[in-house]
Amino acid sequence: MPTERESARHTSRRRHLHDMKDTHTSVSLVPDLRRALQHLYDPAALRRSPLVDYLRLEHQKDPAQALRRLLTEAIEALKPASSVPPQSDAWRMYQILTQRFVEQLTQKEVAADLSLGTRQLQRQERRTLRTLADYLCARYELRLEPAPPEPAGAGVPASDDVSTRAQELDWLRKSLPSEPVDLGPLIASTLSVVGPMLKSLGVSVECTMPQTVARLAVQQATIRQALLIMLTTAIHCVPRGRVYIKASAERWGERVDVRAVRGAAISAVPDPGRLSSLDVARDLVALSGGSLEVVSDDRAEEPFVARLTLPVAEQVPVLVVDDNADALRLYQHCLAGSRYQLISVRDPQELTTVIEHCEPQIIVLDVMLPGVDGWELLGRLRAHPKTCAVPVIISTILPQEQLAASLGAAGFLSKPVNRQALLSALDAQMRVHTGNRGN
Repeated sequence: MPTERESARHTSRRRHLHDMKDTHTSVSLVPDLRRALQHLYDPAALRRSPLVDYLRLEHQKDPAQALRRLLTEAIEALKPASSVPPQSDAWRMYQILTQRFVEQLTQKEVAADLSLGTRQLQRQERRTLRTLADYLCARYELRLEPAPPEPAGAGVPASDDVSTRAQELDWLRKSLPSEPVDLGPLIASTLSVVGPMLKSLGVSVECTMPQTVARLAVQQATIRQALLIMLTTAIHCVPRGRVYIKASAERWGERVDVRAVRGAAISAVPDPGRLSSLDVARDLVALSGGSLEVVSDDRAEEPFVARLTLPVAEQVPVLVVDDNADALRLYQHCLAGSRYQLISVRDPQELTTVIEHCEPQIIVLDVMLPGVDGWELLGRLRAHPKTCAVPVIISTILPQEQLAASLGAAGFLSKPVNRQALLSALDAQMRVHTGNRGN
């Protein structure tokens, strides 16, 4: 049952909604609706949603479950009749709502399934959410006006003259899919592009590839550009010199080492833009969850040395320890379509057995577990020979990030987690450990 303070807050919010109606203030339901749908399987986020108040669900036994049921029923209410042509806008709206929010697919996955461009899907998704908001307002007699149109171009990359690098990188991250890529042909095609530069500067190349190379899971276009930046930088550093490229396998991915070696007493002309170009290359590599380390010294015999590490297409096992079934479903939705394979444990007593079988590369650990304190369990994982080298990310509602770090946690996630935060935390651990294993 809600407390007296919660009841007062709900009453105050309702009165505020009524006042907004009376003063003709336009209220947008769409942002709150979008957030609730994005966290459809996250009970904690749903309980905090303003929709609980708007839809008068605060007195329900489980407001989160009631809100989830109401939203899914509203989506089903928009399902067109079988007589409506499959190519109609009504069916397209229903498909977008179902795939994006009920099934929790990414925009990239839905766009591919519906044969749409990502930006085209974003525009249709905004219109679809406004339609759903209008339905809810009418169905439940909400004292809210329909959401106003979003500004033209919202969710679409800014034009070139105002676009920042961060905006462009964010657009690349969302627009370009990771795909299986063969490293050998990728390096060969990149070398063919720099062929004329090699010839004009008198630089020779020696490339060494292992007999077997795992396929990469990367954004091919951005990794190709990063390789081009690395190679052109190396070539300019050693006119009439030699560039060595060597690929090798690591547990966490494939590694490419590039070394530029002087071949004659000729100094390269210092390039002030070199460092900024390499910064761009690092950002491009990071989009695929890889890492780029560079040592650059114009006075050295090897003025340019770079180490590129890229993830392979094989899925990375991630062990999540959480006794909450809803939380585990949320993790499953967050990791769907990613390079991470979810392995879940609800009973901490089973943890040792599961670790022996699955050999996780990352562990995500809740703190409040039945029968054992999560902080104590973190200490055991850090001390156990099978898990002492496995990074552990603490995931909790508790504001204890500093405590987690002091006890040996490699990362920290505040609950409720979302897809972007979870993938970013996992990618960060992959970058750290690819770099460490290359040292």
